[in-house]
Amino acid sequence: MSLRLGFWFFLLATLGYVLYMKLALGELSSSTIVAYELARTTKKANIVLDQVSRASNTKLLHKSFYIDFGFLVLYGLNLFIGLRYAVSLSEQVDIPLRWARLGNKLAWVGIIAMGCDAIENLALLQQLPPATPTPLMAGLAWVVACIKFGAIGLTVSAMLFYFGYYFKHKK
Repeated sequence: MSLRLGFWFFLLATLGYVLYMKLALGELSSSTIVAYELARTTKKANIVLDQVSRASNTKLLHKSFYIDFGFLVLYGLNLFIGLRYAVSLSEQVDIPLRWARLGNKLAWVGIIAMGCDAIENLALLQQLPPATPTPLMAGLAWVVACIKFGAIGLTVSAMLFYFGYYFKHKK
């Protein structure tokens, strides 16, 4: 599969999966899930879990983390292939070789984000009822969530830079 085809395939698959997740999780909001991911302490995690249980959404929260395993594979591969594709385009307009090498190395950060998300999901699943949040799991989930969000931000920024370089220098 070419980088171009892979990029568009995984982009559309990721967007389609987001739609599926929205439909499958119904009334459970993304902000609730992110609040739980970034709770960091057992006190904050318990506050989010109390809100979720009062809204009778505990099963949906369980489901959201299992569904997220499919999503993380799609977005991780999209970040990796997308950045590699953007770098390959910028090479067509003579980007300096060291920048191209850097971009190809940065593409692996998308895979790191995917791995962090998987670890985060496992840590968060360990804290859902009937279990209770522990400082170790809450802290672990917070650390890998921060790394994940930073890795996604870095990869997307790099992708925008390389696509931008290509379109600016394209003749």
